[in-house]
Order: sequence, then C-alpha cells, then structure tokens
Amino acid sequence: FYVNSMSTERHIKKIVYELICSANDKQSTVKRTISEALTEIGKHEPNLVLSSCKEFLEEKAKIPETHRIALLKVITKVLEFTLPEIDEGLGLELITLSIHEMTSQKEIKPDWQGQASEVLVQLSNRFPSEIVTELLDLFESGAIPHYFVMKTLADMSTGNPVDVVPLLGDIFSRMLPVLASITQDNMRWVFASAIGQFCEAIIAYEANATELAVTKSIFSPQVFTCYELMFNNWLKAKQEKVRKVTIQAIGSCCNIMTTDQFEGQLNKLIPHFLGMYKKEKDHMPITFAVGTVLSVATVSHRDTLEEMLPTLFKELFSYLCKPVNIEVPNSRTNNNELMRCFEILCVAFVDEVVDFILLQLESKNQAQRSGSLALIRHCVNRIHPSLESKKEMLVAGTRVLSQNETVLSVKKDIAHVIIAMAEKRYLILEGGESLIEYIIMNSSISDAEIEKFEAQQAKKNKNKKKENIEVVSPSQIRDMCDHILSLMTTTMPVMEEALWPYLIEPLCQEKFESSVGVVVKCIRHITEAKIERDERDELFIDFERQVNLPKPQSILARLLILLNLPYRKAGIGPNIMKTLMNIGQVLHPSLHEMFQDTLPKLLMYLKQNGTEETDWISSQWEELILRLLTEVMKVIGDDSWNRELCDAYIEQYELYEPYPELRRVTLKHIGMILQQNEHKSYIKEILDVMFDKTDHSKENERLGCAQGYGFCSASHMDSVLEKLASLTKKPEKKKEEKSGGFFSSIFGGNSGGSTKKSVSGSTLNTIVLSYGYVTAYSESTSITSRIEVQIMNNLEPYFETEDLDLKQTLIATIELIGRSVHPKNLKVDFIFRQRDQLLGHLIDYLVQSNDIHEKNPVESDKIRLLSVNACSTLMALHPDIEFAIEDGLLNITSQLLSIDPESEHSEEIIVAFDRMVSVLLLKEPSIGRLSNIISKLEPFYSSSVEHERNRSIEAVIKLIKKFIKYVRGLEVPLDHMFDGIGSRIAPLLPRCTDPVNEIRGHSIEAIQLILYCDWMLNTLVENPEADLAPPQELAPLTALRKRMVQLDDLNEQFGLVHTMSNLLSSIVPIQEIPALLIGALPGLLDVQLASTRGTCVIIYGILSSKGDELESSVPQLVDGMIDRMGYITNDQTLTGALNALRCIARSHLIETLKTIVQRPLPHEDHVISSLQIIGKDEELTEGTIMFLTEYMNQGELYTDQMSPDSDIEIEVPTHVSKAATVSLGEIFDSPDLEEAGNGFFSHIFGTIALRFGTSSGFPDAAEETLNALKSWLTCIQEEELMDKIENNGIYEQLLDPENYLEGITGLTKFIVRRRLSEMRRIFKYLVSYLHANYPQQRLVTAHCFAELINNAGKDTKLLDQLVNRLLNGKADQQLKIPALRGLGNIVECPDEQIDKYAHTILDALISSIDDHVDNVALEAMNGLSKVFGKVDEARISPVLINISHRIRPAFDKANPKIRAAAATLFSSLSRFGHSEGTKDLFYDQIHINLPSILIHIGDDDRDCRTAFKNTLKTLSTLMNSESLEEVVNTNYMFSVENEIHYEEFLRVHLSKILISHYPEKLNYYVQTLVSPYFESEWETIRGNAAYLVGCIMFRIDKEERRSVGINAKQVSRALIQLLRQESSVVRQKTAEAMSMLYTY
Repeated sequence: FYVNSMSTERHIKKIVYELICSANDKQSTVKRTISEALTEIGKHEPNLVLSSCKEFLEEKAKIPETHRIALLKVITKVLEFTLPEIDEGLGLELITLSIHEMTSQKEIKPDWQGQASEVLVQLSNRFPSEIVTELLDLFESGAIPHYFVMKTLADMSTGNPVDVVPLLGDIFSRMLPVLASITQDNMRWVFASAIGQFCEAIIAYEANATELAVTKSIFSPQVFTCYELMFNNWLKAKQEKVRKVTIQAIGSCCNIMTTDQFEGQLNKLIPHFLGMYKKEKDHMPITFAVGTVLSVATVSHRDTLEEMLPTLFKELFSYLCKPVNIEVPNSRTNNNELMRCFEILCVAFVDEVVDFILLQLESKNQAQRSGSLALIRHCVNRIHPSLESKKEMLVAGTRVLSQNETVLSVKKDIAHVIIAMAEKRYLILEGGESLIEYIIMNSSISDAEIEKFEAQQAKKNKNKKKENIEVVSPSQIRDMCDHILSLMTTTMPVMEEALWPYLIEPLCQEKFESSVGVVVKCIRHITEAKIERDERDELFIDFERQVNLPKPQSILARLLILLNLPYRKAGIGPNIMKTLMNIGQVLHPSLHEMFQDTLPKLLMYLKQNGTEETDWISSQWEELILRLLTEVMKVIGDDSWNRELCDAYIEQYELYEPYPELRRVTLKHIGMILQQNEHKSYIKEILDVMFDKTDHSKENERLGCAQGYGFCSASHMDSVLEKLASLTKKPEKKKEEKSGGFFSSIFGGNSGGSTKKSVSGSTLNTIVLSYGYVTAYSESTSITSRIEVQIMNNLEPYFETEDLDLKQTLIATIELIGRSVHPKNLKVDFIFRQRDQLLGHLIDYLVQSNDIHEKNPVESDKIRLLSVNACSTLMALHPDIEFAIEDGLLNITSQLLSIDPESEHSEEIIVAFDRMVSVLLLKEPSIGRLSNIISKLEPFYSSSVEHERNRSIEAVIKLIKKFIKYVRGLEVPLDHMFDGIGSRIAPLLPRCTDPVNEIRGHSIEAIQLILYCDWMLNTLVENPEADLAPPQELAPLTALRKRMVQLDDLNEQFGLVHTMSNLLSSIVPIQEIPALLIGALPGLLDVQLASTRGTCVIIYGILSSKGDELESSVPQLVDGMIDRMGYITNDQTLTGALNALRCIARSHLIETLKTIVQRPLPHEDHVISSLQIIGKDEELTEGTIMFLTEYMNQGELYTDQMSPDSDIEIEVPTHVSKAATVSLGEIFDSPDLEEAGNGFFSHIFGTIALRFGTSSGFPDAAEETLNALKSWLTCIQEEELMDKIENNGIYEQLLDPENYLEGITGLTKFIVRRRLSEMRRIFKYLVSYLHANYPQQRLVTAHCFAELINNAGKDTKLLDQLVNRLLNGKADQQLKIPALRGLGNIVECPDEQIDKYAHTILDALISSIDDHVDNVALEAMNGLSKVFGKVDEARISPVLINISHRIRPAFDKANPKIRAAAATLFSSLSRFGHSEGTKDLFYDQIHINLPSILIHIGDDDRDCRTAFKNTLKTLSTLMNSESLEEVVNTNYMFSVENEIHYEEFLRVHLSKILISHYPEKLNYYVQTLVSPYFESEWETIRGNAAYLVGCIMFRIDKEERRSVGINAKQVSRALIQLLRQESSVVRQKTAEAMSMLYTY
C-alpha cells in the first residue's frame, strides 16, 4: 500500500477491506452509505483507500461487475477530491488498473468500462501524457483499438484541451490508418464522436492556451482525411446515432478545413445533407449543418451556391412545411433553423427566394401555403430592407390567396402576414384594400359559425385520444382580426389613407354583418383623429363618384337600427353616436347641427341608465331612437328623401336575420315613416312589403309588423284594416258544433259556431296581433264603429286554438282591445258584448297553462301573465261577472301565489293577481265575496315557502283595505257582521310570530282589519251615519303590530302575542272562541318553529282567560294537543304543550315514571321532555334520583340472550339498568336540576363510576353512561371541569374497554380536586363495593381509592382508611395494580404522612419491581419514581446499589413502557447523588448505565427516547461536566420534548465531551457497547451501539489511545462482524461508524 507513515498493523486497513468487500450490498441505501464511507475515509487517507480498492480489484477477478463498478465509482470520487495528494506511483498503477478494467474484455460493457474510463479522465488532469502513452500502446498500428480507448481519448481532449491537444498529432497518426477498416457501427460512432471532440478541443485550445504549441492548420490535413472517410462511408451507416454523430463531426471538421478544402466539398455537402432528410428522424443536426454551410457559402462561394438554389428551395421548404410536434425532440428548434436558412438565402438571392415563395402560395397543399406565409412573415419582420423592391409582388400574391383560402390555420397565417405588412406600409399599395377586406371578412365570423365548429370538433374528438396539435378555431380568427383592425386604426397612422373612406363600404353589406361593431369603432377613431387634426374637409365623400360606398340614407338607416342595441359587440352604441356626430354633415347638411345637439343627450342617457346589457331597459331606449328618427325626418323635411330612407330600411331588412329584435325595430321605423307620408299608393305598397318580408314564425318580427301597422293606422286606419281583411277569408261554419270549453255553457255554447280557418300558421299570429295594435294606436273615435264588424268578427274564429303562440297573441290582442274600449279611453259609455265570452276563453287558457307548465314553464308563465292582465281589463268593463266565472277564476288564479320568485314573470304575475281580485271585489263589496276570495288564499298561510306566506297575507290585507274603502263608499252595506270571524282569524295566528318581520306585521294587521270590518259592519247597521274611526278597543293592536315588526327577540315577540291573546279573548265573541282555538291547533305543527311557539303562547293565553267558560271543549282541545305532541320538533313548543298538560300529569306521576322507564330506547323527544318536567318538580326530585340510581347498580344488571353471530348465550346489560342510566342523564339535561345534582353529588358520581365498570365492553351501554355523566356535570355547571376531562382524553378512555380504568382514575382526579369536600362521602358510598359481587365494581372502587390518596393528605383518618384498604387489596391479583398505584400516590401527602407510611410502602413497591407481570412491575417502578422524589435519603442509602442493580436489566426489556419507566426511575435516584454519603456510589452507577442510556436515546419507541433523553439531562448535573450540561440544555443540539438529529448529537457534541471529561471510562463504554449491545436482539440498538463506538474512537487523539486502553483490534473485528449481518440498518450504521476510523 502507498500510505504515508502507516504501519501494516493499522486497523483501518481491515475496516477498509471489509467495506470494500461489502461495497456491493444488496440494499441500495446501505450500498450508498458504504460508498460514502469509503469516500470519506479516502478524503483523509486517499492512498490507503485507492490502493486497497486497486488491490481488491486485482485480486478478486471473479467478483460481480456491479461490485467492480461500485469500487471504480469510489476511486473516481476520491480522485475528485485528492488527485494532487496521491502518490505518483499509485497514480500510475491506477492508470494501469483502469486501463485493464476498461479493456480486459473485448465485449462492450458500458457501465463497467465507462466507469473505468471516467477514472482515467480524472487522472488525465494530472497524468495526461502518461495516459495518452498507455492508451496509444493499446492502439496498435493498423489495428482498431478498444471502444473505450477512443472514448477516453476524446473525453480527455475536451476535459483538458490545453494539455491534450498538443498530443493529438500522435493520436491522429494512429487513427487515420484504421479509419477505413472500421465496420462496426459502435466503433464508427466512437471514432466520429472522438473526431468531432478533437476538432472542438482544437478550437478551445486556440481560444484558451496562453502559448500555442500548435495551430489548427497543422491538423487540417488529418481532419480533412477523417472528413473524407466519414463523408464517403460513415454517413451511410445503418444506425441512426452513428449518422447523427457523423453529421456533427463533419460540421466540426469544417471549422478546421482550409478554404480550398471547403470549396471543393461544397458541391457534395449540400446535396448529401439534403438527401439525409428523408432518412433521418431527427433533422436538427442536418439543418444546423446546412445553415452553417450556407453561412460560409453565401460569403465566399456565392456562384457555386446559386446553382444549388432550386434544390435547396425544394428540399428545405418541404421540411419547413411540416408541423412542429412538441413531442418530437428538437422539432421547434429545427423549424427555426430552417427559417434561418431561408433568411440567409433571401439576403443573398432575394429575387429567387421571393419568386419561389409566391409560387408556393398557389399550391393546393395546405402545409405549403402555410409554410410560404410563415416565410413571408419571417422575412418581412427580419430583413425588410432587402424586400423593398418586392413589396407589390408580395401583396399581390397574398391577396390572391386570401380570396380563395378556406382552411382555418392558413387563414390565421394570412392574418399574421397582413399585420406584419401593415407595419411596413405594404397595404397602401395596390391590392392592399383586398387584404383589409380579408381582415374585416374574418372579423365577421358569426357566433353561429363558431358554435357549429365547436360542435363538430366535440363530435370529432369524442372517444379519440387527445392530440398535441393546435386546432385553429373560427373564434380565434375572429378575435385576432378584431384586434388587427383596432391596431391598424389606433397605432398605425400610415393606415389612415388606406382605411378612409373604405371602411364605410362594409357597413351595409350582409357578409360583414358580424364585424359592424368593430368597423364602426374604427370609423369613429379615424374620423375623430381627422377632426382633432383640423382635417374635417378630408371627411367629405363624393357619393356620386364613390359608387362602391352606400348612399347617405343607407348609412343613416343602418346606424339608427344598430343603435337600438347599444351594448352589442365592441360597445357599438356610443361609437355609432360619436360617428354620427362626426359625419352628420357628410350624410345631409341639415343633420350636423341636430346631431350635435341631440346625440350628446342620448350619450348621457346611455351612461346614466346602464353600463351593461343586463341593466338595460330596451323599450325606453327604442322610443328615444324612434323620436330621433322622427326628428331626422322633420329636420330634413323632404318626402322624397324620406321615402329613400324607407327604401333603405327595407333593403337592409335581410341584414338583420340573425337579430329578430332589430327586425322588429326596423318594421316599427318603417311604420313611423309611413305615418308621416301621404302617398297612398306608396303606403299600400310598403304595407304589402312589410307583411311579405316578416318571418311570421318569429315573435319579434310579428310584433314589429303589428306595431308598424299600428303606427301607420294612426294616420291611415282604413288602409291598414283593408290590408288585414285581404289577408283572411270569411270562415265557413262546420256541420257539427263543438264545445267552446269548460265555461262555454255559461254563454250558451260557441255563439259563432266552430269554424274552419282559412288562414293558419304563424301568419295568423301577425294578423291577430295587428288588429290589437291597430285598435290601440288608432283614434278613439274610429274604434267603436269598427270593433265588432271589422275587428271582432275577424278574430272570433281563432279563440279555440291549441297553438301556444297564437294563444299568447290572442290574449295580448284581447288586452289591447279591452283597454281601447274602456270608458276612460272612449270617453263614452260602451257595452262590449263579447266580454264574458272572452273571459271564458281566458279561464280556459289559464287551466291549460297548468297542464303545460312542467314541460314549458316559460310559455306557461307568459300565458298566465297575459291572461290575468286581460281578465282584469275585461272585468273592469260593465256589467259585473257571474259567480261561476268568479269562482272558477279564483280557483285557478290563486295558485299563481306559488310561482317561483326567480321566474322571469313572477312579480308581474302577482301584481296582476292583486289587481284582478281588487277589480272583482269592487264589483261586489260583500263579506261573501271577500270570504270566498280569502278562503282561496288561506292554504298558503302555512306554506314552507316564504314568498307564498307573504304574498297570501299581503293579498288579504290589500283586499280587506279595498273592501273597507268600497263599503264606506256604499250607501247601505251588503252585510251587518263578519260571519265566521273566528275561522278567518285562526289561520293567521301562527304568522304573528313568523321568522320574517314583514309577515308578522302583516298578520297582525290582517287580524286587526278583520276585527275592524266586523265592528264597522255592526256599527253601520246600528247607525249608518256613525263615525267609522277605529274603536279604542282595537288601538292596542296597532301599537302591538308596530312593535312586533321591530322585534327580533323571540321572547319579546311571545310577550306581545300573549298580550294579543288577552285582547282577542275580550274582543272575539265567546261563541267564536272554540272555533278560534280549534282552528289554531294546526299551528303547533307549523313549518316555522317560531310560529309553533307563538301558537302555544296564544293558546295558553286564551285558555288562561277563558278556560272556565270552555268546559265542554276541553277534551277536544287536550286530545288535539296530545295527538300532535309526538310530531312537534321544537323543544320550546313541546314544553308549551307539556305545560298545558302538567296539571293532569301531576295526578299520574308514578305511573308516568314507570311507563317511561319501560319504554324502548332510545327515548322519543317528548318522553325526554316529560322526564324533565317530572324531575323539576321539587316534591319528586329526590325520589326520582334514588329510584334511578338503585336500578343502575343493584339487582340484576345482566341478562342472557342469544348471540347474533352464534347459538351461544351471551351476557348483556338488562333493559332496566340501561333505561335507568339513560333516564338519569336525560333528567339532568335540564339545568333546573342543578341544586339536586349538587345535593346528591357523591351518590351520583359513585353510581356513574360503578356503572362505567358494569357497562365496559358494551359500547352502547358505556356511551349511555358517558352521556349521563356529561349531562350531570353540565347541569351542575361544571363546564371548566368538563373541559379538563375532555382535553385530557378521559372520555375516550372511559369508552375503551382496555383503558376505562385509566379513565376512572382521571375522572376521579378531576372530580375530587374540584370537590374536596365530597371525598369522605364518595369513600363512604364506594367502600362497600370493594367487596362487590361484580369484579368490575371492585376494580372501579380500587382505582377511585388510589386516586383519593392524592388528595387525602390533610384528612389523616381518611388517608389511614385508604392506605389500609389498598394494602389489603394488594393481596387480590385483580386489584394489585391500582393498589400499587395508590400506595405510590402517597407522595402527594404531607411529609409527615409520607414518613409515617414510607417503610411499609417502599417494601410493597420494591418487592414488585421484578414482578413477572409487566404491568405490575411497571406500576411499581412508576410508584418508586415518585416516592424517591419525596422519601428521606436515610431510607434509600442502604438500598441504593441494590435498587440500581434491579433497575438496570429493565433498560433492555422488550416492553417499551418498562424501558421508559426504568429510565425515569433511575433518573429519580439522582436526588440521592448529591450528598456525601451516596455521591460517589451513584456517580459510578451513572457511568455503569451511561452506554445503555445513550443508545436508548435513539430507541425505536418515542416514549423511550423521551424518557432516556430526560434521564441524561437530569443526570448531567451529577457528571462533573459543564460542557455536558450546556449541550443538553441547548435546544438546537438537544431537546427532551422534540426529536433530535441523533447521529449528529453523538458525533459532533457528546463524543467530544466523553473524550475530554471521562477518558478513564472510555474503554468501559466501548466494551459495554461491544458486549452486550453489538449482540442486542434489536437492530436499532446494535446500529446505535456501532455508531456510538465509531464516534468515541473517532474523537480519541492518537497520543491518548494507549492510555485509554481501547482494544482497537477487537472493536474492528466486532464492527466487521456487524457489517456482515442481515440487517440493513445495522450494516448502514456500521459503515457510517467505520467511515470515522480512518486514523486507526
């Protein structure tokens, strides 16, 4: 070995050898640790480790390759750190070894031979010439060397070019002769790679060497020879990797060639590289090489290159057109390099490149078109000056492609090219307008096209694997083109010339419909820019010359219609108005001033009345735009111009096919223009055109046509009616009559007979609705003479339709007609004879709407709203309706209160209903009609849906107020009293305490109004002239109502309703009281809990006031309450009901109690409430508690029953004991029993504690006992006590059959500490159970007594009784553990008491330390630990050594609790280590046990680790070492509570202290660790012992080793044996230990 100053006796040699032998460990973690250990030793003893590895490899020729690889890796790592330090001779021998390892086998084994090669590369940084010489010796002349010989030479050249490049001459001289004979691909690969690396090294050498010994020109001949061979032969290799590396090598060779050499090869290089594209998968090396060649060739060999251009274009372009695949390595980079190739060529050959690109634009191949566009964009952006003469050609070529392209991805590429051109002024050239049109065209992609595409894509991609190919969507293209247009107008001033006035042209063209928003925005930007620059004159347009532009009327009509949707795409509204302000004078000279005055006001209105489409009220805005149109016609004042405007509206009607709302507005505008026109023939013509152009299947267009006809009829009614009449034929009667619906009998059947309609379908909707608007918009004087003959006769045949659209149209028409014939509108009396017949139809429609609501809720609600409004309108006409119609109408319309508030028309429907019933009541203000209406609403009072309750009561209030108003207006009331007032008030009572404030107020108001109605009618009968101001007796209800609405506190609400119950008792007639009470009982089960409680209060209040007068009704009332009690879900409501029954229950108390105990478990809620009512009775509380506790712990507590899993009988708790337990807990759920719970404290605690014993093992019974405990503690307000019990896990322990006794101990501790005064009574209650028949009761008692000792120090009599009972109990094996625990608890007593019992207790505890039962021994140790902390030193000194010896074996017990307890017990002996008499003795015991303590600090068990860490910290004060005390009290080094870095603690801190403070003990420590702990049954302990030995020996200085006396040889052997063990944990820790012994 080459080891400085190292004798052959060194033990590290054997350790290193053993580590080397184990370096191929089967466990990867151990293998890595051994490698790290060898490396660590090698850093300090490189010669030892390297020589050992070398010798092992030389001697062990047959070890596995993986073993050899592991050792070669160690050698490499050691050399990385210590190469300058190793002996030169060893370095040379390592070179020989590595070469042998690398070349001993001809077969290539990359892992093994590659690692040997890495060793040589490392060594080459110190021995480059030696290694090259050795490798060249293996490179025999004319013979192909080993694969890794060449690879090593190549890696050496790039790793150390300065030293290796001067030696390349010899390497090339050996290489060149054999190149031609290399046939194997792997050898070709390594040679090609080496040649490339040599060339790179030459370039690096020239750049980095301080003095050049050689230049690249020296190597040009050799490199060129290599190049020729590789080019001619190796590029044809079968393996791809060979071809790729050869291409790279050839590229590197070009850097070394002379100019003449390169020129001679150019004609071969380019074609060959191009030909390789078809063969290779990875094109990146080829493209990069081509780019390099082109860069050189375009500078110095342009003529030669020009001849190759066609081939270059064709080949490079074909690969440029292939899509980039991100899953293919280098795909994107290759594409960028191809672009760079064309960029290089375009600078040198612009004509040829542009001609080629334009030719490719005409290709039918999509990829070629995209590729050419990508090239145009790239070149325009990168080499714009070079393309100056080719602009027109590029624009023309792009324009032709843009006009015909359909592929989305190519269209996107075109857009990219256009925006690139726009920045470089291409679009102002001829053909630029076509490219702008292309952008606008693609900005016009509709939403429908996008949705269709997305649906197709979803269908196409379904069940297909997702591809990583970008799919261009119409949506992307539209967004992109929108953005491009905006950029052109806002950021490119040069584009203004191209865009104005061209952008006006797309406004009125259908194909540009979807882009109109962005186009208008762009027009606005351009016109504003010109005005800001004071270039308004440049806005002038000669429309006669600019024939492609739309006329002014067309522009105005287009913008006015679009203005009706101001929040459409791109915020079109403000843009249109600002545009009109800018170009008003361009459209007509008269418009500028009017637009400047009017449009800013509209802009302000738009700003103030909504910022989003959802906030918009479109009808108001439409009216404003309609007025704007009227102003335009008025200002212009030219009939001919206006007719041209009307014609423009008609021409543009088709533009709005996707926007029915705009078609509607267009028809309205046309009607308004016709209203202002006097040319009859023109009007008739346009009416025909309007009807013909309307798509009658669309509601908006039907409405627009009807409204347009209506506007026109205001001036030309006869013309319009004539047109409508011409659209229908006179219907013919059928032979058989058909019923006219449910209500047809009222009107004598279908008066007109069922008819055959000659007009059908959607057209009929338009005709019918037109009649309505004609009636609505015409002069009132024209209506009465035409309505029956020219209107109703034409409508009548269609009312029995089943078509939903036609129904809505008919209802809307009825509404319009009803309003038009109302006397207020006509100003004259008029009887509309068809009114009742129309009402019948409307009722039929309402009934039918219910049938279709589920399938079509939207249409159903529309029919409902229209029908109710129409009914109200018709009912307002004279005369009054018949009862059949009234009742049927109320039955169907009252259901509308249930409509969903989220429904679109819900609020409108409710308003319409309120209006309808008010109109109905107005016709007959009687109690009969009022009660009939209210009875239809009452079912909704108790609805679970808030809006139904509120709506129904609000409707009643409104109705009664209307009734009062109407009655006051009568000369003689129709009634003299409110008959059935009790039945009307009762359903309202629950609502008086409804959770909703508004409903509460409404309910009381409704009651007050009903009472007032009764008083008012009685008063008017007696005195028609009486003052009808509300009477004083009703006044309190007003104040009560106002107060009730303000209150949120339920108790205050109940107080108010209690007051109200007294008022009702005095106001409601006595004969109505039974009906009032019986009617209120359902309120006990109201859906609102507050309402149920309020109902209880009201019932209780009325019963209190009128109970004596209701004797005959009491049974019925009580039965009603009992029947409902089981269904009451609210405790307060149930309590109210129980209170009503309490008087009856008292007389049957005992029987009720027995019944409850026998009821099945779990108890029902109202049974629990009954128990609590009984328990709160002061006369019965004590008897109830005694009765239940007796059943819990005495008598038969178990019974036998068959096991559900087998035929064996098993013992289970009796039902009575369980029920008694449950009942006790349920009684104490009532806080009113606090006094009783405290009065019987010890009795209840003892009972529950014993019950835990007898219920253990029965989960449900134990849970019931726990619930009883919690209820009792809660009742006596011991929340703080309960928190302590819960936070300490006592509840979980009590439920665990294995740990319930620990729970009893904990429970007793907290109970007794809280109630010290109860201890004697607890002892007295439990003492008899220490000898109970049930063992569980004995155990519970013993554990309770053990805990009582902790708190009995001041009560000497009680303490004496407890100690004696536990000493006696120690004889019972079952009670031994609690007895020992209790005896150990003596430490909590005063010193005189401890001294009194010390001798007896110590004897009892010490005798049990080594008990064969672990738990007994554990309890004894724990007890002794506590006693040692208190007992007098004189009692311990004689037995200190004996105790220490008895503790030590417990350190290594299998039970971790025993180990932890032993550590704690030994720690407690530290109290006796300070006095002179025991100090030295205990000091010795510390060091005897210290090795055990230290290795158990790393124990597998957490509690053990904590205990031993605490022991070390406690003992540190006795070990005469301030350093140790400092370490164990420094958190970042050592922590008892938290985990520590155990190995770091031993290595860095503790071992240093042991060496410096206890050198005389070190040998003992090591010997103890070696034996017995190297042979421990636990692998962790063996590993810890090994590691600690390593740490100790690592810290001992060489000079002190002899004095310490450690037998290093023995330790080394022991460690070596550990390294051979099966446990990977032991092997890993041993290797770590060995890594520290490099100085031995």
